[in-house]
Amino acid sequence: MKKFVICVIFFMAVLLLARNGLVKWSLEQGIQQLTGLPLSIAKLEIGLLEPQIRIQGLRILNPSSYRQTLMLDVPEIYVRYEPLRLLRRYFFVTEARIHLRELNVIKEADGQLNLNAFKNLKREPTEGSDVKTSKSTAWKFYIDTLQLEIGKVSYQDLSQSPPLVKTFDLNIKESLQQINNPRMLLRLIIFRALSKTSIETLTNFSLNELKSGLFNTLPNIPSNTFRKTSDILKKSEESLKKLLPGYSGE
Repeated sequence: MKKFVICVIFFMAVLLLARNGLVKWSLEQGIQQLTGLPLSIAKLEIGLLEPQIRIQGLRILNPSSYRQTLMLDVPEIYVRYEPLRLLRRYFFVTEARIHLRELNVIKEADGQLNLNAFKNLKREPTEGSDVKTSKSTAWKFYIDTLQLEIGKVSYQDLSQSPPLVKTFDLNIKESLQQINNPRMLLRLIIFRALSKTSIETLTNFSLNELKSGLFNTLPNIPSNTFRKTSDILKKSEESLKKLLPGYSGE
């Protein structure tokens, strides 16, 4: 019995010491599976006494055919979650902070655009897709509030001579809500960065599909805005009808 207890304690100690590496590896695999792009994480720390995760030096790279390797530079991510919900396979994040320092958009000499790697983010997986995770084993994901900071977007068009180079200094700091899956999170970050630039016009990369389904997360646009506006218009029309008997509303 004593040996069994010692083995259990030893196993728990090893698991505790290895937790950062295990979660780091799982996160790298998950993002790579989602984007199809290589990436690296410099450091990941899981709090012992506090339910929090800190990630430093996350870099998503361009496909191997590109001469410039870096696509997204994310120096810091902070996540605070509810630990008890993990028992129900629910990663519920009460607060998250993501700092995207730079997004590099590159059009190669042959016309290839690195943003096309994110086209698979434009659609959610369907029941007929290759996703084989059953509903009983799938993890749920939710971010209540995200503080997003975006530094700049750089653009290089190597198909022109001389190459066209533009830099968009954004310095965005905004609060976003109701993000319910990792795919939506990545779409949201890319969309918010590109929507403040002329990249869509320069590259013909449509942002409409990236934006689809993000309405409730976008800042300064409450989800009930249109409903309230419609109610106001109806009340105004009713008031006009009372004041002007001949008013038909047409």
